[in-house]
Amino acid sequence: MREKLTQSFVKTVTCPDGKALLIVRDTQLPGFGLKVTKTGHKSFYAERRVGKGRDTEKRYISIGTYGTFTVEQARGKAGEFLRAFVGGSDIMAEVRATKEAKAATKAAAKASEDRFFEAVLEDYLARKVRGILARDKQTEGQLRLHFLPSWSGRDVTTISKRDVLDVLERLEDKGKGGAARKSRALISAFFSFAMSRDLIQTNPASGRGLTSTKYVPRTRVLDNGELVEVWKAAEKQGYPFAPLFQLLILSGQRLREVAEAPWSEFNLDAGVWTIPAQRTKMRKAPHDVHITPQMKAILDALPRMKGSPFLFTTTLLTPVSGFTGAKRKVDKAIAEARQEAAGETEAAVIPQWTPHDFRRSLGSGMQALGLAMHVVERVINHTPSVLRGVGAIYQRHEYLPERKAALEAWGRHVENLLTDTTTSNVVPIRA
Repeated sequence: MREKLTQSFVKTVTCPDGKALLIVRDTQLPGFGLKVTKTGHKSFYAERRVGKGRDTEKRYISIGTYGTFTVEQARGKAGEFLRAFVGGSDIMAEVRATKEAKAATKAAAKASEDRFFEAVLEDYLARKVRGILARDKQTEGQLRLHFLPSWSGRDVTTISKRDVLDVLERLEDKGKGGAARKSRALISAFFSFAMSRDLIQTNPASGRGLTSTKYVPRTRVLDNGELVEVWKAAEKQGYPFAPLFQLLILSGQRLREVAEAPWSEFNLDAGVWTIPAQRTKMRKAPHDVHITPQMKAILDALPRMKGSPFLFTTTLLTPVSGFTGAKRKVDKAIAEARQEAAGETEAAVIPQWTPHDFRRSLGSGMQALGLAMHVVERVINHTPSVLRGVGAIYQRHEYLPERKAALEAWGRHVENLLTDTTTSNVVPIRA
């Protein structure tokens, strides 16, 4: 159909019934036209053959929709396109080249952003850390705290060993050698992931000389008197830290396994606390802890917070936190008790310890009571050293009766320490 395209014509023209598309070629400017679909959509276009004859290639450009452009505006755009052919210019090739260049630039920018440290870190956390590692929150927190401020916006391919050293040395200069050592291990695992994704060729956190702090395994064991001191000092703090510290001493389980425990894990009638696999360090299998009479007395005395699933909470919505501050108060209470007992002006500070040392103290104490080491290691959810390697594959006995007997023996031992009238700073277990 040929027609002079005017505003009034374009406004009223419709696609005939039974047709999907109506094409109207402008009689005023050859090569300029209008498309009308059966849905009423109207758009302007321009077309011109490259060369002479019907067999030559036709170039086409979409100008825009009616409403966005008036007829005269569309005719003007079409005229620019058509005149370019007269001048020997292939405007469509130029348009395509421009589009391809923009697309390539955009793709390069996107690829570069995908290699930014924060983007690769997020991918690593999602694939290898969150819900997979037992200490996923701590791992994510350390990586974000120590490395993200320095490397945000950096392409991972540009991060060198010197960059890693700068971060680790800053930690060591602040007296945080242990944090530097742990951070080196965490960031090395991150770079190994980046290598597996073919983003980098070498791991800048591998090799010697990255940290000067050597790993020294902790060997701290609280003796009987210190356990009593911690128990009594913790009790002065009240809920939630008094029963939390006491359950740590009695059970030998890990800090967050106890601190983040929900009531749903406890079967008080059966006397078993089952820690699901996803809350254990290795995340391989659930871990059963026998509830001794001493532990049950503490559990029975805990307040049941309405609307909260947790044993220990101050917000109802989340498990308790603030362990460093709580330990500091326990240390202060111990020092004051020692000072008062000795009648001295200066407080005698208890040697450095951590809540994790309760596990070692329980293990050492159970051995002193004559309990087998492979049973003790099962109690604290370690793979027994005598069963590692091939033995760990074929030996699946869980020693549940032996573990129950061991925890009961340890519970009686702690209770005897607390009720021994010849021991200073004693306090009975009570509900």
